[in-house]
This record gives sequence, structure tokens and C-alpha cells, in this order.
Amino acid sequence: MYVNGAACLQIPESQLRHPTVVRIEGFLHYPDGWSNGEGRRFAKQTVEVALRLHRRLLQRGLMHTSASAGLDGEILVTAYLRDGQCVELFAEQDGRVTFAVARGPEYLRYEEDLDETEISDRINAVGHGACRSSESSTTQSTSISTRGASRAQLS
Repeated sequence: MYVNGAACLQIPESQLRHPTVVRIEGFLHYPDGWSNGEGRRFAKQTVEVALRLHRRLLQRGLMHTSASAGLDGEILVTAYLRDGQCVELFAEQDGRVTFAVARGPEYLRYEEDLDETEISDRINAVGHGACRSSESSTTQSTSISTRGASRAQLS
């Protein structure tokens, strides 16, 4: 393809999709019992909420993200910040959303049952810190549970 006389590389749109988006969408294909006989099937609504949360992170410039599947049908969307902190957004099967900021194993902030406006406000508040430039986007296959301290770790 040429634009103004210069050759341009034409990349199919499917190759431009963020790896975390592909991962979140893939959760729709997990059957009941997907993790050694445990693990609930993911509701379309939960996947849609997780995709909206991820889109909001990207809009704020938080590009280094991952997503993890929870055994109870929840999805954890994580954005990694430059200072070693991460933003964690839990899309629960029942529609609730939890916002957390963590550094290592410690939660610095943890707020449950927020609506989308409140989530956007929280993301905007932390989004001024750019993502780590040395890290690449990654996805996790780790199962998570909001009942414990398990969290996705950047690999």
C-alpha cells in the first residue's frame, strides 16, 4: 500500500489488538471446571465489564496490563505502574467491581463495590504515573481469588 508516494506497511486489525483484550475475550471459552475440576464458567457480562475496565486503563495511558481468571468467575485486570505499584481491578461475577493499588504483597488501597464513575475517578487519580517503559505487556494464567491475598504477578 502506498500513501503520498511512500510505501506503508499494512497490518491486519486483528494483529493490533492488545494482548490483554485477547486474553479477557478468551475467558468466554473456558468451560465449567476449567482448573482441575474447579472454576466457574465466565459470564458475558463479567467479560464485558473487564473489557471496559481495561479500555479505561488504556485511555489513561496505562498500557502494560495483564488479566487473570478467578475460580468463581471473576476477572482481575492489572495495570503495572512505573514505581513498582500496580492497579488491580476485580470484575466480579455479580457485577461488583473492586479497585486496589498494591506494591508487592501489600495493598496500599482497597475499595469494594464501586460503580464505573468511581472506578474512572480512581484510575484518573493514579493514572498520572506512566507505566514501566522496560516491561512489555503480559498475560497471566494464574487463578485468583478475591477472598485471599493472591494477585497477578508481572512475569
